[in-house]
Amino acid sequence: MDIPDIQVRLLNGEQFSLRESINKVALALDEDGCVMLKNAMDLTTIEGYFSNKEPDQFGYFAIDDDSLARCVKRELVTHKAVEAILFTAHPDDFRVTNYQPSIIRGGKREVHSLLGRPDEGELIASTPGLVAVTCTHFGGNDSQLIGINIEPGSRYGAGKVVEIEANVHDVFMCNAWLKRSVAWVRERPSTAIDAIIVSYLWEEFSRKKACVLVIYVLKLLR
Repeated sequence: MDIPDIQVRLLNGEQFSLRESINKVALALDEDGCVMLKNAMDLTTIEGYFSNKEPDQFGYFAIDDDSLARCVKRELVTHKAVEAILFTAHPDDFRVTNYQPSIIRGGKREVHSLLGRPDEGELIASTPGLVAVTCTHFGGNDSQLIGINIEPGSRYGAGKVVEIEANVHDVFMCNAWLKRSVAWVRERPSTAIDAIIVSYLWEEFSRKKACVLVIYVLKLLR
């Protein structure tokens, strides 16, 4: 597989080329819960689509146009760097479970889990290896900075909340068990920016989830 030559920043601040050490990136996702792909995405081709649309109460846009859906799938769902990292973690297939245009506004957000079901989040956290990932692709202009609150120790319980920084065109790639806030624009006064959120799930996890759930429940009952 062709590995893109982009920069990756780890939670500890270390930055290096994805092509040089892709295994380290997959390991950081599994252990730390997140990595930042630097200057890895340009949303210019789709940002104009949202300029005259209103998001819902959660800041999400509906994809009601076939051409936009194809564009999102082509440019984001098949992102080569994300694809390379996922298939380094598992040689099996990852599938896209959701992709959602969103808007990022100003103002800090409280840390919270974005998973639909808390029990599934616990199940993912208790499963060894990388099984579910969410990627946020940031648009915006070069003068904007983005903040995200995360709880690195949230795989095994409560951890210390830290704030990390992203730039426009970055891709925030995180493990599904990671507790994190909705991203916000740091600058004051803040200008809203567009983003696309894409979620992936390891197919083998889907097939074995029922079995894993039984094992997990049995552990809780001990």
